Amino acid sequence: MTPIPAFPLIHLPPGGRNPSFTGREPMLARLDAQLGQAQGTVVVSQAITGLGGVGKTQLAVEYIYRQQADAQTAYDLVWWLRADKVWRRATPPDRYHATITTTWQMAFEQIQKTPGAVELLNLCCFLAPENIPLALFETSDFSKKSDVFTAADVSLSDPLVLADAVAALRRYSLVAREGDSLRLHRLVQTVARDRMGPELAQQWAEVAAELLRKTYRFDQYNMATWARCGELLPHVQTACELADELQVETDTVAFLNNETACYLQHYGNLVAARPYLERGLAIYEKVRGANHSYTATSLGNLGSLLQAMGDLAAARPYVQRTLAIREKALGLDHPDTATGLNNMGGLLRAMGDLAEARPYLERALVIYEKVRGADHPHTATSLTGLGALLRAMGKLAEARPYYERALAIREKALGPDHPDTATSLNNLGYLLQAIGDLAGARPYYQRALAIHEKALGPNHPDTATSLNNMGTLLDSMGDLAAARPYYERALSIREKVLGPDHPNTAQTLNNLGYLLQAMGDLAAAQPYYERALLINEKALGPDHPDTARSLNNLAILAYYEGNYAAAARLMRRALVICKQRLGPQHPDTISSHESLAVIESRLKP
Repeated sequence: MTPIPAFPLIHLPPGGRNPSFTGREPMLARLDAQLGQAQGTVVVSQAITGLGGVGKTQLAVEYIYRQQADAQTAYDLVWWLRADKVWRRATPPDRYHATITTTWQMAFEQIQKTPGAVELLNLCCFLAPENIPLALFETSDFSKKSDVFTAADVSLSDPLVLADAVAALRRYSLVAREGDSLRLHRLVQTVARDRMGPELAQQWAEVAAELLRKTYRFDQYNMATWARCGELLPHVQTACELADELQVETDTVAFLNNETACYLQHYGNLVAARPYLERGLAIYEKVRGANHSYTATSLGNLGSLLQAMGDLAAARPYVQRTLAIREKALGLDHPDTATGLNNMGGLLRAMGDLAEARPYLERALVIYEKVRGADHPHTATSLTGLGALLRAMGKLAEARPYYERALAIREKALGPDHPDTATSLNNLGYLLQAIGDLAGARPYYQRALAIHEKALGPNHPDTATSLNNMGTLLDSMGDLAAARPYYERALSIREKVLGPDHPNTAQTLNNLGYLLQAMGDLAAAQPYYERALLINEKALGPDHPDTARSLNNLAILAYYEGNYAAAARLMRRALVICKQRLGPQHPDTISSHESLAVIESRLKP
């Protein structure tokens, strides 16, 4: 027998009971009388009608709380549904035109008497329903669209026109004003859009998109833009979603989809970002063509996202196509071409193709220094890429000046509290740790972690990177107990935000395995190592350097457990990968060779 699903007993709008609710006793009594007629398990319906703002929600919520206070009248299940969602799915009742439409029509006819009121309402129907900033309309100009409803030349950028329009809409409970912002009921938005018809709705969807493009200015290098764009993001998302429903496909809509994705990715919401990038790319390919520079930008963004999600093989064709378009359309020395080169080099490095990556990164740096200048953030990004490549190649001394120069640029151009500055701090800390200067590495890691937590939040993937780095440092310093919570917190973030099969998740699993091994708990370490190996083999491939590191860890564990045959088999495989992908002189190759010699000495009779 299929079990009955478990539903939450109470599901009401956020905010809880209104402590200031008063009066309306007759209405509550009528509700109780109507709904209290039922005996046993039956369905009784009761509707509370009226326009937004008259108090329907507060009345219904108060009724529920009063009923739940008494065990004799309490409901077993209370479920709150959004009216606009139900409206879209339901068949209008017989008296629909005599209720909602009639009430709406009366209000609509009245607001037409106020210049700008209809325009303001229609525009707000293509934004998120809450926290619509009045400042959004300061740059708006509706003279080209106003003849759809009225012959008057209306501009909501005029503060007097805007004030009168808001007052008219409030008078008929179509909007509520909350400080310097507006709020609409979702059902008001839905009904208003439905009345427009497809053609007019498309026009207003385009107007909303154009307005947001003028006001939404997210710049990853300028932290001052982040909070403002965070406030506008729900409106940008709503405009994108409604444009998609109405099949509005313009450069502006594609741009907003890309911008939404960039913001979401910036704050670590990778899965949520993907459909926006895919939609933006589809529009650009249709409107601009497969080989346009706008299309290339969209392709590059999607490739970068897939790489961040750990799907390197899927990312490669997007990154390659981006670079090919830019070289042809913009030229070999254009800064956007340099971005394509830098991305291609970074992807190849992540895939373990170190020698192949180097010319891309070096060419990108030459272009950036020539076109952007020696102290530009893009130049710092290129320097960082080259530093990371040299570090991966085991050339730590060569990597250091690239990292140091990138940090200097970022501190000056972006500020000491920017996440990119934190990335450079982490890089230098890692380098100092690798050369044995543990005390020197610590302040870099500590400062990077503080920046990431403040700028991006405690659950961001970059914060997890800083936590992981602090764990490795404390581990190296022999403070195993202090290292463990850093690793565990990093793993929790990475599993939740990046997923259980991401290469970064594997990195922290390896670190936790190493920690448990160092603490003498070999049995507990093994599943961490084994899971990390599976992830790396699947995500990066069986011959990737990170796969070799997982094999190396398992081999050492097997050695300590006395299973020398298994240890030799694992270490031989790790050594083959290191020789092939990193070269015979790489520190990892040398370490694997020395470890294998020790293991094989135990196999001799």
